[in-house]
Amino acid sequence: DFRSNTDFFPMTEDEVQASKVPWAARYMRSDRNHLANTEKYNAICWENRKDVKPDAKQDDKVGSQVGWHPGFRAHQWSGRIYALIILEGLKRALQTWEEGITKEGFPLPESYWHVGETYQTVREKLRTHVNDPPKDGGGQEIKSACERFAAHVPRICRLAMQGYGMWHPKIDGRNLLDIIKPAPNGYKPYYSNSQQYTTFDLLPHVQAVPDDQVDVHAIAIATTNLAPDLNHDWNEEGGVAPSSRRWLREISEKALRRSFHIEEKKDIPSVLYPELMDPRELQSEQDVVPGRGWDIVAFGDGPSALEYCDGSTMATCGKYPGSSCLGLGHNDHHVGVVGTPLSGWLVFNVPKVKEGIILIRMEWWCGATPKMVTDWNEVNGGKTLDTTPWNETNTEINMRRLGKPTPDQVIPNDLKMDIAINGSIVHTMDRKEWIEYINEPSKNCATWPLMNDYKMAKKEDFEGEDVEVAIRFHSDEKPKLGLC
Repeated sequence: DFRSNTDFFPMTEDEVQASKVPWAARYMRSDRNHLANTEKYNAICWENRKDVKPDAKQDDKVGSQVGWHPGFRAHQWSGRIYALIILEGLKRALQTWEEGITKEGFPLPESYWHVGETYQTVREKLRTHVNDPPKDGGGQEIKSACERFAAHVPRICRLAMQGYGMWHPKIDGRNLLDIIKPAPNGYKPYYSNSQQYTTFDLLPHVQAVPDDQVDVHAIAIATTNLAPDLNHDWNEEGGVAPSSRRWLREISEKALRRSFHIEEKKDIPSVLYPELMDPRELQSEQDVVPGRGWDIVAFGDGPSALEYCDGSTMATCGKYPGSSCLGLGHNDHHVGVVGTPLSGWLVFNVPKVKEGIILIRMEWWCGATPKMVTDWNEVNGGKTLDTTPWNETNTEINMRRLGKPTPDQVIPNDLKMDIAINGSIVHTMDRKEWIEYINEPSKNCATWPLMNDYKMAKKEDFEGEDVEVAIRFHSDEKPKLGLC
């Protein structure tokens, strides 16, 4: 690993000699482990400022500053290596452009700088490979690892899926709370607090580059030039170009239309499980009423406030009330919605469903119970249709679970989950069927299929349609079991 090669760094012998070593190289090599570990971290929880007074005592330093974590100097070293690789790539690109202008004149032909044709070629090859899978010796199609795992909805392996969530960091506006339909009294899960402040944090003095040392960041951003006014339009046919994302999506969809013969041969129903649906179970739209017993659950230390956490240095995270380390700025937050069999329906309005697939990610092991459900003995506390406006209360749950229990420890034998599409129950999963989906292809990413309508995906010139999808749980054995 080139990042671990530090043999060419000068040795740091003591604090006095370290001042003669370039700042970025200090303490990267030392025979004195104590000395290196002492200078390994520089993250603190608070830098005093005039405009903000924390509502809780601040810790001296950020937690987890332990021996097995790399520390800021190792991260700085890795970042500069990656930066050099990127700079080398930019250098070669500029050389290619210079040669192209010399050879073909100005302006530089699009083939030198636009990757549209390359994207098209790569995507077409991928779609062709996936949609015409190889056969084994017996003539059976060889499934990919994804298709073997997602046997219930194999189409997801060759589709660009879109989703709504609450985990941070996230870079777009697809917040799960935005598509949850409120109960008749206006309630739906919400962040109960505001951030203490939303302005940027001050640079801690201990992190400042000394005046007599090279400040790479200051050099990189230093300029007296205004941002150029570039024309990003491009179209291989000429004329006005659509956005690049839209154009690439259209290319992808041309190949996607060829994929559905694989699904159709398997006699997959147009809506999930209609052959199991008892017509007597169909309900009117009024019967699928959004519940009032769902809430936000935050694992670990938060957040308890709506934050801007996109993983960048411009993020303003971890500023929630009561925090003892406001300077942490941690973007990695595990947040979700939790409910119980007493919480009623959780209803989503999912916009522009185009491929006919809706999955829901759940954590069967979370075990949290919304506070408002604690004293309930019936669904929605017996107030399903009550329209009395709800009063804002802080019901949010913060929890920490150090290990996952087994399904037998958590999931009751009588658990059932109803699935409703556009106001009608289309299927009810019992426990046996429900636990078939608890396996995780990646950590905390078990998904349950709510809709699989391949006929929707076959529509030509179709921009998608809004779908109301809802779930609710039943259990007399554990009516207050929390499922996230």
